[in-house]
Parts: sequence; structure tokens; C-alpha cells
Amino acid sequence: TPMLNRRQRQMCIRDRAAGDSFCGGLVDALLEGASIADAARWASLVAAVTVTRRGAQASLPTRVEVEARETD
Repeated sequence: TPMLNRRQRQMCIRDRAAGDSFCGGLVDALLEGASIADAARWASLVAAVTVTRRGAQASLPTRVEVEARETD
């Protein structure tokens, strides 16, 4: 199965904090017991939401915001 869901392509506003949010999402999912593949999917989604916003810390999404995007 492909690692990335092509439906989740986003317009990148700014890539600041994308790496930080990816790493945070990856660790979060792994600590919750996700497989590495599922953790990478979650982390990619977190980063995808992050790059649609301006700022660094202000661009980091909440879990609820990421879960809402996951169901889009």
C-alpha cells in the first residue's frame, strides 16, 4: 500500500515547522503503539496541516485539527 494518500495534497503556505511537526507526530503515534508505517502516515498528515498555515509555533495543529483533515 502506498505510504502517502494522494488526496491529501495541500497548498504550501510556508514550510517552517514542517520537520518539527512531522517528528512530533511520528513520536506521538509510535508512543501510542502505531506501526512505523501508520506512524509515518500520521506524521505526514500532521506536517501537511502545518504547512497550510503561517508562523512556526502557531502553525502546529491540534490533534482534533489533524483528525478532521484525516477524514476529508
